[in-house]
Amino acid sequence: MGRITQEQDWRGQRTGYQWDADSLLVAKTVPDGTRLEYRHDRQGRVTAEYHHDTLLTRYEYDRRGLLTACDNPHRRLGWKYDVAGRLTEELQDDFLIRHDYTEHGQYAGRTSSSGHRVALGYNDAGQLHQVQ
Repeated sequence: MGRITQEQDWRGQRTGYQWDADSLLVAKTVPDGTRLEYRHDRQGRVTAEYHHDTLLTRYEYDRRGLLTACDNPHRRLGWKYDVAGRLTEELQDDFLIRHDYTEHGQYAGRTSSSGHRVALGYNDAGQLHQVQ
């Protein structure tokens, strides 16, 4: 299967891509010449991003293959899911967002640790009709 090896943006800046025999992205060179390298697990998921042998970002997954954590030198991000694989929590350092679902599995809204809430309402046909 063919893979993009280079792209050029509207300003003429080029980004290059290098793939392995399994069609996994192993390196990307951004317009300023910085080369980023990627490591993968046996399932082909990105587990780490390096620059000059320095770990920049690390990724973790649960046994279902869902992304559960992302660490870099500046912050830690985390995600939790319910048994249906729906996102239930997002964590950015100490800031938490909880996601809720209706009894029919529709997205009901989110609440942040700072108290901000977005709520969605559905009509009897299951169509979204309200966002608060």
